[in-house]
Amino acid sequence: MLKRKIDDYIRNYYETTRNALLVTGARQTGKTYSIRQFGKSFKSFVEINFIEMPEAVELFKGAKSSGDMLLRLSALTSVPLIKGETLVFFDEVQECPEIVTAIKFLVDEGSYRYILSGSLLGVELKDLRSEPVGYMGVKDMYPLDFDSFVECFPKEMKNEYEQQRTEGGYGKEQVMKEVLYGDFIESYGSDYTIDVSFGRETKLKESEYDLSEYKSFYGSAPNVSEAYEIVTNVTFKGSKGSEDAKLYIYVGKCSGKWCIFNITQDNGIVDEDTGLKTSEN
Repeated sequence: MLKRKIDDYIRNYYETTRNALLVTGARQTGKTYSIRQFGKSFKSFVEINFIEMPEAVELFKGAKSSGDMLLRLSALTSVPLIKGETLVFFDEVQECPEIVTAIKFLVDEGSYRYILSGSLLGVELKDLRSEPVGYMGVKDMYPLDFDSFVECFPKEMKNEYEQQRTEGGYGKEQVMKEVLYGDFIESYGSDYTIDVSFGRETKLKESEYDLSEYKSFYGSAPNVSEAYEIVTNVTFKGSKGSEDAKLYIYVGKCSGKWCIFNITQDNGIVDEDTGLKTSEN
């Protein structure tokens, strides 16, 4: 599982304050995923998405008090609301500014914990971050940073990325912006989005993957206890165009940590950068 800095931030925030938290950021930065993962630490997790549930926008508009809001919330979900053990997640709050304004009353009432998420542009245009002063913190979430990115890979590949960054004279933020995200912007435009759907997952036998060329390339190779091939469909969209791709992601478990060893578009290809060879079907 990919670990993001935002995950630690959210957990620490809720350990030190009773306030709500608004997480903002561009689309496809992983806001919803990180919040859902945090929600697993509660006995009950309620998610209200104001784009997918437009009826919720109208329902909350007429609420007069915290009690009235909680009554309307209970009407929107079949998930039990357990006092002191429930996290309520309001997603796409730029579609329902009223919920942000009213969050101070819900925090004061104190039965449940609250976390909100919204698009960076929508939050800024509607000036939502300044609404409930003293009752809600705001955290801007950005695309994957360099440290989180390299943690996805075995130590040999991680060290190679770090060496290339240093030799190229790039700062960590600069290398992500100009080298990785820069390619997406050039191909699809600055407004690009990436939609990912995971398909077939196949556990590989030891004879179906070979790390000998990986070891030859890097000088060493990790001891892999499990390996999988994951077929992934990816759609890139932006003002400059769009593209669909089918990727084969090869992951392995080494020293208790899951790592990505290779990503190819055709099974059986040897990646020139990593030297990892995968088996033919």
